[in-house]
Amino acid sequence: MKDINLFEGLHSEKSLRRKEKTKHKLLFGIVALTLLFAISTIGYYKIAAQLMMREVNDITLDVETYNEIMDLKQTINEMEIRQSAYELLNATGKGHLDTEILLLLGNTFPSGVNAMSCTYDSNGNINISGSANSVESVGYLIRRLKDESLVESVFVNSITSAQTNTVAVENLDEMLEENANISFTLQVALK
Repeated sequence: MKDINLFEGLHSEKSLRRKEKTKHKLLFGIVALTLLFAISTIGYYKIAAQLMMREVNDITLDVETYNEIMDLKQTINEMEIRQSAYELLNATGKGHLDTEILLLLGNTFPSGVNAMSCTYDSNGNINISGSANSVESVGYLIRRLKDESLVESVFVNSITSAQTNTVAVENLDEMLEENANISFTLQVALK
């Protein structure tokens, strides 16, 4: 009688080769999946970075657009103010005072000097009536007006004190000492 080994095929060389091929295939599959995962992760982060850069660029453009809109609004407001001043001056019959002249007058008045009225006549002169707390303040205003590039000359029509009502050259020294409430009228000739 002959013994038959039923388990002989389980450990044969063919079976061992098949197992090794299966292990190699499995290892190759794992490496391929790992590479595929790594490549897709890198691609995902590249795409995410590009999208974030687009968003940053869009936000930058939005900020620039906002700044341009605010500058435009400021320009429109300035134009509306100029238009309102022009309409106001024409409506009151005082003629057109250029914005530069209005800025000149606003920046030239020292503290303690107030303009009560400002008119623009047909000869191109500005007539200013006002009050001051001292004659020195009026003199300082005259000097500052003469220093301006738009002004050709300044003529003093009158300076009066609330106490004396008139001023002559000899009374000017008294007014300097009194430091009283002064009224004045100036004529400013423009270039």
